[in-house]
Amino acid sequence: LHHQPQPYSSMWTAALVCLPLVASWHGSIVPRPPRAAGALSRSAFCMEIDDDSFLTKSLGAMKEQFLQLTEQLSDPEVVADSRRLQDVSKERARLEKRVIAYDEYMSCKEGIVDAKEIIAEESDAELRDMAREEMRELETRQEELYKELEIMLLPSDPNDDKNVMVEIRAGAGGDEASIWTGDLVKVYQKFAETQGWQVSPLTLQQ
Repeated sequence: LHHQPQPYSSMWTAALVCLPLVASWHGSIVPRPPRAAGALSRSAFCMEIDDDSFLTKSLGAMKEQFLQLTEQLSDPEVVADSRRLQDVSKERARLEKRVIAYDEYMSCKEGIVDAKEIIAEESDAELRDMAREEMRELETRQEELYKELEIMLLPSDPNDDKNVMVEIRAGAGGDEASIWTGDLVKVYQKFAETQGWQVSPLTLQQ
C-alpha cells in the first residue's frame, strides 16, 4: 500500500503489526448485494429463523465442546502440560464469542415464546401491549444475532490467528502524498483499535 503521513515529509514508511489477524486483512470485504425491493420482508426473515435447526444444532455442539474445554482447564494433567494448556485455552477462547451469542439467541427465542403466550392468554390489555413491545425488541435482536451467527459459522481462514505486517509508503506527489500517507496510517491504527488488535510501529521514515 502506498500512502503519505501528516505534513512532515515527502516519505514515510510505516510497518504495523496487528494482533490478531482476521480475514479482512488478507482480502477485500465484499458486501452482500442489496436485495430487490420486497425480496425478503420481516415476516419472511422470521419464517427463515423459524427453521434454524442447522444453526442451533451446530452451535449446540460447539457449546458442548466449549464446556468440555472449560472443564479441562481445571484438569491437573492439562495444567501440568504447558503446551496442552495453551492449546486448550486458545481453542476455548476461539469458541467463547460464538457460545455467548448462541446463548443470547436462544434466550431471545424463549422470550418470544413467552411473550406470545402472554398475548394469547392474558386478559389485561396493558400486559398484552407490554408483551407485544417486548416481543418486537426480542425479534429485532434475534434477527441481528442470527446474521452474526451465520457469519461465525463460516469456515475460518488458517491465517486468522497470525500476525500481519502492513507497509505504507508514500508515492510520487510531494508533501500532499506524505500527508495522505500519514492519514492512512492513522486510519489503520484507529481501525485496529476498534477491533481490539495491538498495533506496533516497527519503522518510520520521515
